[in-house]
Amino acid sequence: MKLLKYALSLCFLLLLNTWMVAQTTISGTIQNTENIPIEFANIAIIDTLSDRLILGTISDKNGYFTLKTEESGAFQLTIQYVGFTLETLPISSNIVNDFKDIILKNLNHKLAEIVVTASRPIIEQEGDKLVFNVGSSPLKSGYDGMETLARAPNVWVNRSGGISLRNGTPTIFINGRPLSLRGEALTTYLQNLQSDNIRSVEIQTNPSASADADNLGGTINIVLKKMPTGWIAGTRVSYEAMGDGFYNAFSAINLNYGAEFWNIYGSYNLRKQDLNANSVTDIIYHPTQNYLKTDINQTYDILRNNAQLGFVISPWKKHAFGTEFFRTSVNRANLNDGAISLTNQQDTLDYGVVVSATDLSNQVQSLALNYHWRMDTLNSKLTVIADHTTHDSEDINNIFSAYQLEELTDIRDRNFFDNQTDLFSVQADWVKNWATSLKYEMGAKLANTTRKNSLLVEEFIDGNWIENDRSSQLNYSEQVNAGYVNLSKKIKGKHYFKAGIRVENTDLSRLDLLLLDSIQQNYSDWFPSVFYSYDLPNKATISGSYSRRLNRPSFRDLNNIVRKVNDFRYLIGNPDLRPEYIDQYEITFQKKKQNLSLYYQVYNNAINGVYTLEDGIAYYQRKNAGKQTQYGMEYNSRYKIADWLNLRTRARLYHRKFTTETGEDLFAKTTIDLYFSTSINLDKTTGIDLSGRYLSPSYDAFYQQDPYYWIEFFIKKSFFNKKLNCRIYFNDPLNIVESGNTRPFDNITTSIQRKNRSRSITFWASYNFATKNKVSNKKNKSDGASRRRF
Repeated sequence: MKLLKYALSLCFLLLLNTWMVAQTTISGTIQNTENIPIEFANIAIIDTLSDRLILGTISDKNGYFTLKTEESGAFQLTIQYVGFTLETLPISSNIVNDFKDIILKNLNHKLAEIVVTASRPIIEQEGDKLVFNVGSSPLKSGYDGMETLARAPNVWVNRSGGISLRNGTPTIFINGRPLSLRGEALTTYLQNLQSDNIRSVEIQTNPSASADADNLGGTINIVLKKMPTGWIAGTRVSYEAMGDGFYNAFSAINLNYGAEFWNIYGSYNLRKQDLNANSVTDIIYHPTQNYLKTDINQTYDILRNNAQLGFVISPWKKHAFGTEFFRTSVNRANLNDGAISLTNQQDTLDYGVVVSATDLSNQVQSLALNYHWRMDTLNSKLTVIADHTTHDSEDINNIFSAYQLEELTDIRDRNFFDNQTDLFSVQADWVKNWATSLKYEMGAKLANTTRKNSLLVEEFIDGNWIENDRSSQLNYSEQVNAGYVNLSKKIKGKHYFKAGIRVENTDLSRLDLLLLDSIQQNYSDWFPSVFYSYDLPNKATISGSYSRRLNRPSFRDLNNIVRKVNDFRYLIGNPDLRPEYIDQYEITFQKKKQNLSLYYQVYNNAINGVYTLEDGIAYYQRKNAGKQTQYGMEYNSRYKIADWLNLRTRARLYHRKFTTETGEDLFAKTTIDLYFSTSINLDKTTGIDLSGRYLSPSYDAFYQQDPYYWIEFFIKKSFFNKKLNCRIYFNDPLNIVESGNTRPFDNITTSIQRKNRSRSITFWASYNFATKNKVSNKKNKSDGASRRRF
């Protein structure tokens, strides 16, 4: 707590120093008569005696502006924008002039053939965030949210929908609202967004103290355009044909109705999948030189439903209350049918078949309540969020194996795995802005999580199902109390500085109901963050940052359950896992359509998966071991080669090293990752988009991933003023996508090669319609940080 007191003292001294400097500051928000913010309005300070221009600026996307000068005299403020009357206001010298909402009135005569265009750079640095202005890029129309993120700087999206920043999973926000979705639900939500409605994407690779300490992958905030009142609706359908009757079908609808003081919105989507894959698993037992090979054909029958409903009301101009309900459900049936063989050099010891059938039912539902108070025209605000989420999962797994030479024993068993998770969190954030460009943030959060894990294992012996000793019951509870403070300031128009500190206390307990064994832990940590940037000529920026983070183990790993994969491989939980701590350093250079980042990360108490061999059976468990370091560089560029041709490229090169607890360097390897995307516009409504990626072999402690590459393209056509958009995707036309990895250890080496049905054709269509009127853009907020660990 001493550190928190020091931070507050520093804030006070900086504020005192600011107030002691005699200067004139002017701020306000420019709006039209319908209270809609006016962007790019011209604001100027004029000397009334000499009619000399002292200083000028333009309003931002929220209509806000701020100016300051150390000159003294008689001044006036002028505000003008094409199509509106000129507004002139007197200014008092050497004090703060806060004009709050300045209303510009429409001219009562028409302007003849005047066209005004103003656009932001495609990529720019705003404070500690990198902003990708979608509306100024070739992606401004015809792409969905996932495709937009895949082409945003520093963001990496794989073919299964995984999103990463600096090899970590980021927190996704919509208009500053943290999404409570993960996995397939998040992918579906983002696919429902249209780039036509996205203003910008704000990317923060090194998060500040306001972000949860276990946020390793930074933050991505998708800023939507102001939505008109009345009905806004959209629907999307797609069908992916994979051959041999396998398919992936999807349908979605989203609705939004806005009035002057309230807003209601909702969405529903359904996905039905019938998938197929083939995998080959190898295990080499070094002490005996035995070699086990399993060749499995996998089929999946999956049904997913996602529904969302939200309501926001603003009974007073600066206050908003909202609630949002979300539910997702997944029902999946897997069948793994394959051949297994055990050999020693050229001799066959045994062979047979192994069959595994799994039925999974998974439901997540959440209710979020929030309150938002806009405190002044400088965008000072208070936000309070309360969130309650439940997660229920039932997993039934049956395994059968039969061998021919009686060297191995036939086994038949079944597993019933249930877990229930209950999460409640409440968070309050206060942001205070001063006209001197000083910004103060502070907040507090409480998150309480309980989880119950139950595993019943039965083995079929002599015609009866008999429970064995792998059955277990584990209750887990965790409470995290957190507080933070941030201070930022723009200095002399070119320097920007932000510093903060976050303190978190974690109180957790685990109870084994069968063994009556309990574990209690209570620990507190502090997480500082610092950011500095300097504006160079020609709209270039150089910045540096540091932050300390932690990675809490997932709830799936924090248990003592032993799960059977087959007769020779088991997965073991670890209730004794401790968090790993990460120090992150970064330097970034940003100029127009290019940016280059250098970064360095140190993982202490690193969590890695380890295989051990016992009685011919391989046991896999996540453990804390050693330290891992990573440093690298990342480069993003965008080129407009011609009016009809745009090229986007991204490259990263990083080096990883793992050091054991005894100081031994286990490996030191370098990986390169390349991505490109190009769009060809044949006319205003027709185009072709081609993209591809190559990832060289990558390494982690006890893990080696095979090289990975893919290429795909689609043809797009829009109709009815771009309300109807149609596409035909050609996914992996060369059929080259496959994945594989190897885990080498002293006494055992495991490897797996997996080939999905990646070559396919997808037919895709979306239709958007709206009844436009005024602007309404009210959305709820909810906490999704803890749900990542589900």
